Amino acid sequence: MPGFDVFNEIRFTVFQQILRQEIRCPVRAGIGRASDGDQAAVHMVARVGRYVGYGCVTIINAFNPGRIVLGDIVAGGGETLLAAVQSVVDERVIPQIADATSIELSSLPTDSAISGAAAVAVNQFLDNPSLFLDLK
Repeated sequence: MPGFDVFNEIRFTVFQQILRQEIRCPVRAGIGRASDGDQAAVHMVARVGRYVGYGCVTIINAFNPGRIVLGDIVAGGGETLLAAVQSVVDERVIPQIADATSIELSSLPTDSAISGAAAVAVNQFLDNPSLFLDLK
């Protein structure tokens, strides 16, 4: 059947596009699936949140910050991820210290680290132009 071959070709092309997108950024794909209600993906986001929580415990114990902001792709995990992070912090940090530290999700775009790095470079250039220009 000629129409059947066309259908398979279209289906294969769509599958390739989905696969390419997920290979490029499997984290974003997983977070997207969790947002759509995929229970396996929700479990994955919660598990990642636990590992991020262990990192936050280390930061809190070492530096005692008043606030930790989770950004970039991690912030895409939303409330599911944040709840898992907070759960680990509550389990493993002294309650008075945990209560004094707020953990939040960033509302900045996911490429904010690149924007911040560019801002640092521009500031360095503006503060010390003679380092970058040959002014003879």
